[in-house]
Amino acid sequence: MAVRCHSPRSRPFQIASGGGKCHTSTVQFSSPTYSVTEGDVTAPIIVTRVGATDTPATFNFATSAGSATSGAAADYDDVNSTGVTFNAGEVSKIVTVPIHDDAVYENAETVNLALSSIATSPATTAGTPLAAVLTINPDGDAQPTLSINDRLFSTGDNLTVAGFTVTLSGATQVYPVRVHYKSADITANAGFDYTAVEGDLQFNLGRNNQGYSHLDHRGHIQEPDETFAINLTAPINAGFGDNQGIGTIHSGDTSVASIGNVTQFETNSGTTTFAFPVTLSNPSSTDTTVFYSTSNGTATTANNDYVGVTNGSIVIPR
Repeated sequence: MAVRCHSPRSRPFQIASGGGKCHTSTVQFSSPTYSVTEGDVTAPIIVTRVGATDTPATFNFATSAGSATSGAAADYDDVNSTGVTFNAGEVSKIVTVPIHDDAVYENAETVNLALSSIATSPATTAGTPLAAVLTINPDGDAQPTLSINDRLFSTGDNLTVAGFTVTLSGATQVYPVRVHYKSADITANAGFDYTAVEGDLQFNLGRNNQGYSHLDHRGHIQEPDETFAINLTAPINAGFGDNQGIGTIHSGDTSVASIGNVTQFETNSGTTTFAFPVTLSNPSSTDTTVFYSTSNGTATTANNDYVGVTNGSIVIPR
């Protein structure tokens, strides 16, 4: 008896004689795509056999990097299995790919899968698909965070550079990271105490901090410490740890009060007022109060040469 055998695609394949039993089959992936959620798990990959299963069949299975990386501290372990066997009667085999939880904020990543060296006796052939893609979906690792430092600096004769640093913290593979920054008055005034700034910072792979300069342009004026802010907004691919940096401008200038001498003739009767000039070595941004007292020289209060003053005060306007 002769039987015309067909492949799984229904095309004439060979003529079987004797018992009339066909041995043709194909081996292939069950799907062109597979997926798994990141974690310390294994991803099951199903390989199917279609057609005659009365004899064993073998195949090789291998992985290669797509966007994912392999290694114990990476996304997955490479697999290179040879001679994986379908026993007689089996129609599917499961091969596994070890997946790692790398605690890195990342997008979905891929692993390439391939079948090869499909063989049996007398006739098992390669089916479709022989290549597939495994997608490792993220498991919700926390986004990295952006923080900006505070800065204390002093005024001087020249422009003073106040460097602020924005730092990206936390493991991430999602780039670029972007953030907008803008200065704002607190007690300091833009245009007088400091130069207003606004712009954007971008972090690319391998960069975890960005800095920029801020210029203060006050001169010799005695005044209290003043502050301004650098505010971070609109982050992309990151969250915030500390989104406000405070710049404190410490006045390095001091002002010293000085009193001048006065020479004046006394009169034979009545009283004469002596006006002593009091000056500041540097201007002040606030009113300045100066306290004064008198003490005897060759003139004495006991002889009624002058009227003594204790804890007198004057105010020098700003």
